[in-house]
Amino acid sequence: MSQELHVVFKGEIVQKWPIPFGNSTIGTGSDCSLVLANNDMQTIELEHIELRCTATQCEVQDLASLNGTQVNDDMLEAHHFWVLRPHDVIKIGGYKLIYEWVEVETAVSPPSPPEPTVAETAAPPEANPALPAEQQPLPPTDNDSSEPPESPPEPPNFMPPFSQHHSDDDIASRYLQYLPGIYHTPFVTRYLALLESVLAPIEWNIANFDLYLDPHTAPAHFLPWLANWFGMTFDDSWSEPQRRQFLSVAHCIQPRIGTAVALKEILAIYTQVTPTIDDTSDDLPEATFRVQLPLPDRTPLEDQIRQIIDAYKPAFTTYELVFTGDQAA
Repeated sequence: MSQELHVVFKGEIVQKWPIPFGNSTIGTGSDCSLVLANNDMQTIELEHIELRCTATQCEVQDLASLNGTQVNDDMLEAHHFWVLRPHDVIKIGGYKLIYEWVEVETAVSPPSPPEPTVAETAAPPEANPALPAEQQPLPPTDNDSSEPPESPPEPPNFMPPFSQHHSDDDIASRYLQYLPGIYHTPFVTRYLALLESVLAPIEWNIANFDLYLDPHTAPAHFLPWLANWFGMTFDDSWSEPQRRQFLSVAHCIQPRIGTAVALKEILAIYTQVTPTIDDTSDDLPEATFRVQLPLPDRTPLEDQIRQIIDAYKPAFTTYELVFTGDQAA
């Protein structure tokens, strides 16, 4: 007995793959043990699943693929092996991999002919023994022929099998696997591919929405929406790296609004210089603090800097803004 995977695509077995002992991978990568063509909207990973097989059993695990792997009707948990049984169906994208145990055919040597006996070797038969007249063959007639009569031709098959109903432009759709074979036609394939081209990006966004909530991976146009969570509004003077840097620490700044720590942190992000905040000098009036920035006196960022200070300072305080001119903005 040996173990095989029957690779089925569009209802047709395209390959019978003997499963080797040990660990092997299946995916679209060229280094995989079994390479699948990714004709299914990029739903198969470079390394999608891993098989671990011995002489007595075979196990499969999903390698944290984006669209997952099914065995029969069960979705595999990533990095957890599943013991396969004969006739189990592994579903990857538009492929079905059927696990089978097959008999190994062994060549049987033909029996040796028996040795001739003495009686058989003693007297060879006559070359052309004469037959009686009544047993002589009749001479051939004109109507006789040594060739067998021709059989009538088979009727033409006007309807090819459903598995042959595919388009010539390599258009495929994952949705086709949910329809019976009678609908596996070029028109239905193109129609479903049109719907999938609209719905697939929506499915991808839902499956990967956590990337939108991370300041390091969110699209640039999504950053103002994240800043709105913290009551922050970006203007054109904020560069994209500054916006991402602020959002990555905004959860730490937000609880400390009204403190020197929060004000110093956001000013450092916006101006890209280290500010100095003094609220203990004797020359300062009551409830007044001084902010010093190593920027030129006529910096174009002054209005925005004052807006930030007004938003993050204690409401009852006033301040002095001093530019020391040590560094250009």
